[in-house]
Amino acid sequence: MKVIIGGFIFMVEVNNVAGVTKVADNIERVAALEFSFIDDLVALGISPVAIADDGNKENIIEPVRKHLDDYISVGDRENPDLDKLREAEPQLIIADSTRHKDIYDELNKITPTILLNSFGGDYKENLEAFKVVSQAVSKEDEGKARLEEHNKKVDEESKNISIDKKLSTLPVVPAKIGVAAHSDKSYVGQFLEILGFDIPLDQKDANKYKPYLDGPYLQMTPDQLAELDPERLIIMSDKEDENALDKLKNSDAYKKIKAVENDKVHQVGRLAWAKSRGLIASESIVKELSEFK
Repeated sequence: MKVIIGGFIFMVEVNNVAGVTKVADNIERVAALEFSFIDDLVALGISPVAIADDGNKENIIEPVRKHLDDYISVGDRENPDLDKLREAEPQLIIADSTRHKDIYDELNKITPTILLNSFGGDYKENLEAFKVVSQAVSKEDEGKARLEEHNKKVDEESKNISIDKKLSTLPVVPAKIGVAAHSDKSYVGQFLEILGFDIPLDQKDANKYKPYLDGPYLQMTPDQLAELDPERLIIMSDKEDENALDKLKNSDAYKKIKAVENDKVHQVGRLAWAKSRGLIASESIVKELSEFK
């Protein structure tokens, strides 16, 4: 909804987790404090002026990164540098409702800030967040068109997936305890389920395992993973996960999992599969799935 203030300034009223936020119409300078919001903005043809990139531009997936202009890095997503944010002079800050709820008031003092559910959100919730971002930057029509394009891309590329979707398929991230398993309520878990894969871990199982961080992820020891015994395992890992991955692979329980015994283990990048959670990221996921053998 657009409103006029003082007869001259158009404002957009944006419904978000924080309530209703008034944002100037047709803004150009936006700060993104989560990877999915960078993805959202790039999908809309906007390059953020400030980004929480965890201190390294390489932490942004290449299909998104290649569209970015110079920006100010505000450091870690969990603890962004507020002085750097002020330096960037954004007209809007897009923040995560889990990571940034405690600093929302401070962010809002810098410039109008919206809170959206990315870190703890599933695939559908992140699509809804994209719609809100489209409204906040006065690009609702472009957002609708890009969403239609996204759905078409996913539908077309999914036809090229040749592996057996009927096999129970579990996406996991190596962790100290064993793995952080992604249920059907996680971003990638729900996306795989929408594509037709059988996800053997749903919300009903949540009480069996300890939650991992504050998202829809569940801690499993190698023994618990072997007990669940998925027929296909998608291991999402990056360099930072190497030690945990080695420990997992060297465990006796891991070697007894059906997926391991039958050579149905796929190792993919955690950045694209688990951290990015945007339209462009999910398009790259389905493309990669079509290349699985």
